[in-house]
Amino acid sequence: MPWAGKARNGFSIRDENGNLLYWNYLVYDTKGTPVEHRRKIVKLLEELYDKYKFDIILYEQVNLFRRGLINLSSIESLVKVQTTILDNFSDKCKIIEIPVRSWKAMILKDYHGANSDKEDAINWVIDNEIDKHNKPIDLLVETGGPRKQYLEFNHDMADAICQSAVITREKFIKEYLCDKSKYNVTNK
Repeated sequence: MPWAGKARNGFSIRDENGNLLYWNYLVYDTKGTPVEHRRKIVKLLEELYDKYKFDIILYEQVNLFRRGLINLSSIESLVKVQTTILDNFSDKCKIIEIPVRSWKAMILKDYHGANSDKEDAINWVIDNEIDKHNKPIDLLVETGGPRKQYLEFNHDMADAICQSAVITREKFIKEYLCDKSKYNVTNK
């Protein structure tokens, strides 16, 4: 289940019981092109599909407004990532588009719910995967430019891990996996 951000894309896979099997991220290479990055996403997803045989890909619904502003370049980039996923995986598995506030309300309900922020997702992963299940998840990522490097929390991967946890929630199963779900973009 990928998480598509502009600078980094987070990925996580869970089994049918909700156990976290895989987590990682891809960094957008500014020396490459967006098409090359989308090819890397497809290659990674194909490798993961061959290994795990997942039957659902879940990604966030693109928001037109973020903090009251429209960022057309981000919207365009995310839509292209989603279209690439649809083109390459719609015959293999169900693809579900989930609104940000919906998955946050389901998973981060004890961490400010639908209004949670990136820090809340990081804290959820620490509490529910690292501490509770002893998962060796490294949430720090080195970032910066050629002159100065620094560490920051990888909120894209944390969001992907949180988002994938919805597969065990009753609300998700009833609303998103039913035959007539408006969120099922493949109609499988």
